[in-house]
Amino acid sequence: MRLVNGKRFWAIVALLIGLILVYSATYQRLAFPMHYREEIWQAAAKYDVSPYLVAAVIQSESRYNKEARSSKGALGLMQLMPETAKWALPQMGYSEAAEQFLYEPELNIEVGTWYLRWLLDYYRGNWPAAIAAYNAGQGTVDRWLREGRWDGRLSTLEQIPYPETRLYVRRVFYYYEKYREIYRDEPKT
Repeated sequence: MRLVNGKRFWAIVALLIGLILVYSATYQRLAFPMHYREEIWQAAAKYDVSPYLVAAVIQSESRYNKEARSSKGALGLMQLMPETAKWALPQMGYSEAAEQFLYEPELNIEVGTWYLRWLLDYYRGNWPAAIAAYNAGQGTVDRWLREGRWDGRLSTLEQIPYPETRLYVRRVFYYYEKYREIYRDEPKT
């Protein structure tokens, strides 16, 4: 009888330790890192975008791998398409030649954040539509909305025709909530 109670005791202790680790700030920060914090906070402040949204996009796009390159040619932390960067850079006051530096975290985060702001403005603050467009492209999302295939709401993500985009929007919102919860008390740089 003592052995059974002993096993039960240690199982409860292990469970409690596990719960403490899962909910501790240190564990949460290890599970959901926010690298390049200074660059994220600066770009977010400059373009009036939530830094948690920027971090969520980076986590979803590249998992903070600054050398990431997708099979479709998207580059860097925020997985910017070269065509998008060529279009955005002059509007931001940069030369198109700056495109060669898209793997640099500071520029990649700034261009990606500027583009998020542009999409948020274009979709009149509609986060789900802007995030979907970041993944699938503005023209694609415009077509879905125009044709009534999706109404642009978070509650109707199942209507999004592309499974990858549906999952992407869910993932970004999930990471956004995690980053907001974990880093909300962090001083802004």
